[in-house]
Amino acid sequence: MPRPCAEDWLEEQLAKIPDIAATLAVEQDADELMRKSVMLARERLGFARIGIWLLKEESRTAVGTFGVSGTGEVIDERELRFYDNSGYIRSMRSSWERSPHYYLDIANPLRSGELKVLGYGTRITVPLIHKGAILGFIAVDDLIKTDSVNRRSGTLLRQFALVVSNAYSTIVLEDEVRRSAEKAAESERIKSEFLGMMGHEVRTPLNAMMGYAQLLRMRERDAEVVEIANTIEECGAHMSGLIDSILEYSHLEAGNVERWYKPGDPIEVVESTVKGFELLYAGKGLGLEVAHEGDRLKVDFDAVSLRQVLSNLLQNALKYSERGGTRVKILSKDRAKGFVEYYIEVRDSGIGIASKHLAAIFEPFRQIGRSEDKKSGGVGMGLAIVKSLVKGMGGEIRCESVKGEGTTFSVVLSFRRVKSEEGNSGAVSNGAGLEARSPKRILIVEDNSMNLGVLNDLVECLGYANTDFAKDGIEARDMLRERPYDIVFMDVQMPRLDGLSLTRLIRDGGSCPINRTVPIVGVTAFTSEYDREECMMAGMNDYISKPVVLDSLRRAFDLV
Repeated sequence: MPRPCAEDWLEEQLAKIPDIAATLAVEQDADELMRKSVMLARERLGFARIGIWLLKEESRTAVGTFGVSGTGEVIDERELRFYDNSGYIRSMRSSWERSPHYYLDIANPLRSGELKVLGYGTRITVPLIHKGAILGFIAVDDLIKTDSVNRRSGTLLRQFALVVSNAYSTIVLEDEVRRSAEKAAESERIKSEFLGMMGHEVRTPLNAMMGYAQLLRMRERDAEVVEIANTIEECGAHMSGLIDSILEYSHLEAGNVERWYKPGDPIEVVESTVKGFELLYAGKGLGLEVAHEGDRLKVDFDAVSLRQVLSNLLQNALKYSERGGTRVKILSKDRAKGFVEYYIEVRDSGIGIASKHLAAIFEPFRQIGRSEDKKSGGVGMGLAIVKSLVKGMGGEIRCESVKGEGTTFSVVLSFRRVKSEEGNSGAVSNGAGLEARSPKRILIVEDNSMNLGVLNDLVECLGYANTDFAKDGIEARDMLRERPYDIVFMDVQMPRLDGLSLTRLIRDGGSCPINRTVPIVGVTAFTSEYDREECMMAGMNDYISKPVVLDSLRRAFDLV
């Protein structure tokens, strides 16, 4: 059979390159890519001896990957290095920079990866180039006789090197992106853990400080001392709010917030949230009203996020309004494909925002109105949190404002409509059967002695003296097995057995059957709406955030 002419041989070999490229393009590991490249070059292109090297240290060092031994076996050469002491790499680079971009070395020593001379013959090298940078080179020789090493092999090898370069660069880039993402995630985790720990550590002494300030205010008759206690309590409440804002924004930015989508009516959430602000607005002499247009439909939505969005907007309007009031308007419309769209507008008559500042109002730690209103306080996190929450629900928020006249925030959300049979699981509330109980016997579970003392004193101030104490979850579990209680105040974060785990054991009924339906109130320094939801999902009936205030404690006793 006659041998093909050089032109036919080259054309036939080049036709194999696209298929080789497709095979290498799916590889995701750099080492496996090099091994597979060597295999394909042998099997499909006929290069009996081939090696792929990467250049390091500004091309002064060549690092091995995979190659073919003098006996024709594919071998791992990743531990091999050779240095450009003799100028060999410089000679190749000089040749690569000239056309035809490959280096043909005839009748010279052919070496192994360890640079031992195995024989004499023809050696061809081509660079691995990506975006103008030389990453390494591919070398072939005819130590093992083959027709593929000839004066036209450079053109074929250049095309093959281009395929290997592109595949390798893609893997390296993806690996860099992955490592950057992992580094960013780890950095975010460390930051979140640090902020959470700091928030918890700050709230521990803050809880005692505010608790004793409340006790002092209630027990002291001297007006000056009462005023001092009030000031301590107000400053503590302000500090607590600042901590809440920073921690909440950190959780949202890190994407560590789970969405609690459940069937329900968003209009009810909006109306109840507005109702909760009525006394605050009235106390400042401001009006507050809510109006709804459209149908009331049950949808699958995140009530926690929606309530927090509206609360922050109402709090913002209250902060910057001295006259008039705020109007909340809701439009709901049934859309196609089973979705309901909600348009929520919060319009206030506050100080307004200059047009040049509107673009920055959703940035964290920005308070546009602060220079005009020194009394506003805060760290400028409220609207940043609102935007993150709205974005997390797949919605949009816009702001329009006129300086000196007021501001309007518009939120557009879309939720999937729930069929009539959905959401009716018939689940029994954790508080079932509580009406028959009476508040006589109380258990406080708290591992911090200072917080334990404060909570006990506050409970006594409300007239409840029959109180037991447990310093951790294991001790509390044993006490709950032996004696019935009318209400349990449960610290969430404790050694040995945390509050959430203990609550689940109690509700399960197997560990503490006599207290299976006892009202449990979570007491914790972790204060986001999602922390509260986690407590409720575990089986708690209510949730009190530290620092504990008497009003929240009174509401907790309403459970019994």
